[in-house]
Amino acid sequence: VLPHLAELGAKRARVQTVWARCERVNGVLDYPRLDGIVDKIIAAGLEPWLCVCYGNRLYIPEADHEAAIGIAPLYNDEAREAWKRFCAAVAKHYRERVKFFEIWNEPDHTHWWGPKPPSGADYAEFLRISSRAIRANNPEAKVVGGAVAMLLDQSGMTFMETALRAGAADDMDVLSYHVYRRTIERSYERQVQAFRAIVARHAPHLPVWQGESGTPSDVQTEQALADLPWTPLHQAKWLCRRTVLD
Repeated sequence: VLPHLAELGAKRARVQTVWARCERVNGVLDYPRLDGIVDKIIAAGLEPWLCVCYGNRLYIPEADHEAAIGIAPLYNDEAREAWKRFCAAVAKHYRERVKFFEIWNEPDHTHWWGPKPPSGADYAEFLRISSRAIRANNPEAKVVGGAVAMLLDQSGMTFMETALRAGAADDMDVLSYHVYRRTIERSYERQVQAFRAIVARHAPHLPVWQGESGTPSDVQTEQALADLPWTPLHQAKWLCRRTVLD
């Protein structure tokens, strides 16, 4: 995939770290899988963009997923301190290879944030502790915040405005959002303008990035838009329209 992305003119490739895959034994961090991905991205001429994300059953044993997906390590002291150590370790390990570190994935969505309901104020606090750990160990790092699924419904915009009011802009350099829809053009420009208006009110200095969209390669997956009859031709058309709109 990566050589084709470079040929198409893509600048960056976003990769989720998945904490549970990097720390399988308490206090022992290693990155063989992630190193391989990052190095291949760089070799293809792209810039890696790490989404630092997900929980860890070592510290959140009640999580029902092996990677504790959707369980934020914010609500108990042991998980919170271990998360800060993980952020610091990732920032230090990739200091020479990675510039952009994004904090969590879709924190405004109940599937990706728990055990408490998504909260812009809670996310602002989570962003603060995460970004400080990253910047202390990688002074050149740029922190990406948000990663919100805000175009799914109005709740994402409300979530992000609450986070910005709580001071989230002080702990990020870029604000990102995600978007999935069957008909790409439907309301997209209007909603992006509304999102940019929120940013302009609270943090006009922040650039806004579209951080995630796309279609699955297998109709039988559980990913976004997986219920549609995708083919390579359909994907090519969809991606062209997506690129023009962005």
